[in-house]
Amino acid sequence: MTYDPRARGSESLLAAASNRVDEALSAWIEDDFDRAAASAPMAVELLCKALLWQTNPTLLVPLEPNQEAALVTLATEPSLDSPTLRTIGLRAALGRLTRVLGDLPVPGKRQNRLIDCRNGSLHVGTLPRSGEHGAEVTARHVLADSLILCDFVLAHLGQERAAFYGEKVTLARGLLEKRRTEVEHKVTRRMAQASDRLEKWRSHVDDDAIWEQAAESLADAAEETFAPEDFGLEMGGIDHDCPVCGYRGRLLGRVDVDGDADVEYEDGEPVYYGYWIITFYPRAFACNVCKLTLYGTDELAAGGLSSREREVGEADLGNGFSASEWAEQLYGLGD
Repeated sequence: MTYDPRARGSESLLAAASNRVDEALSAWIEDDFDRAAASAPMAVELLCKALLWQTNPTLLVPLEPNQEAALVTLATEPSLDSPTLRTIGLRAALGRLTRVLGDLPVPGKRQNRLIDCRNGSLHVGTLPRSGEHGAEVTARHVLADSLILCDFVLAHLGQERAAFYGEKVTLARGLLEKRRTEVEHKVTRRMAQASDRLEKWRSHVDDDAIWEQAAESLADAAEETFAPEDFGLEMGGIDHDCPVCGYRGRLLGRVDVDGDADVEYEDGEPVYYGYWIITFYPRAFACNVCKLTLYGTDELAAGGLSSREREVGEADLGNGFSASEWAEQLYGLGD
């Protein structure tokens, strides 16, 4: 049998992640919310590293000058046992995974909460035990978001959930179902509130033409009202009808660009025509008329909006969006 250090490294990280998630779920059963909230993000970090390692071991190296030796070692003889190896943390792992796979199923703000728990800047055990922002609810949300990311990475690793979660697979499934139900109830309530706001406003305007003009003016102003950068890094926005009021709102999402070229032949000689492929990953929605806001792919889905990635044009993103300038900003690439 041929020795494959890359496969061995990925398997080692996967096993460590499985142990951590088991520790987190055991802590949840024991009402040790602080340990559950600390261990679950560690499982996510290890699982992300397993996939990055499988993709290319050098993706685990921090971008620091003193890590050049580790970079060369992993590029030539990949091994987690290297004494000089110091790997990236959860924040960098999630960022690099986004670069490799596209949008992740947990939005940035909730990723930050996982990172805070992982790094010890948020101690769930210091929170009140009960209440909306208490230790139990916070730990359950951290655990559920960690499980969402674990399931996402497991699918890309080609690993079975049952093998990863072991005897606690039913508990993991139950926590995810509860999280989905909570999100659906939250979005249903938020949409009802938006509809109620709209009806109250409409009841104060007797003239249909004035009402329509006012609503259209608000819809027209949505692009300027909802700045994409307020919703996260590398974000853009496109028009999308609101699921509550039907007026134009803004679908916000991460924007990625990739250069490509077509070739045509003139007088037997190849002529290349370069162009940009612009991919949009929906993450949020905001309406300037009824004031509905949805955050994250799970809330978009609960609101009946697709969170699937799609190709868009420069004109769709408005505000003079330039793919070449975006590429320069992201990767240092121009025309």
